[in-house]
Amino acid sequence: MEEILAITAILGLFLSDYTSLRNVLVLAWVCVLVLEPPGIIQKVAISANVACVVTFYIMTVGISNYLLFGFPPLKWINLIEDTLVHAVIPLLIFIFWFAFANKEEFSLVPFWLFYPLSYAVYTVLHGKWTKLFLIR
Repeated sequence: MEEILAITAILGLFLSDYTSLRNVLVLAWVCVLVLEPPGIIQKVAISANVACVVTFYIMTVGISNYLLFGFPPLKWINLIEDTLVHAVIPLLIFIFWFAFANKEEFSLVPFWLFYPLSYAVYTVLHGKWTKLFLIR
């Protein structure tokens, strides 16, 4: 039973981490673009709305991280990991979007804001209820 609780706690922390969720989204999106044979799934993934929302979400990871935490004094592997997930991946996705993505239609823009705003509300309420704020 303790193992299940430990796994649940770890999964809960992972799922409440905006950076991890956004990087998993980017990984899934890139895998579909690269590995999925042409079809409905790839057509949806390459659409202007999906490409732009993935880019928007991953860019919010980098921007919000550096606005909240600045450039923390990290060493070696932590510095590499932090730079990859908060700067390199968002920048590469932005470059890909800017250079290659279809930018013709953005009909779902208002809906894009729902997730980051609801996540912010969840984070504040979760931190208040659990007295746990994950701050470096």
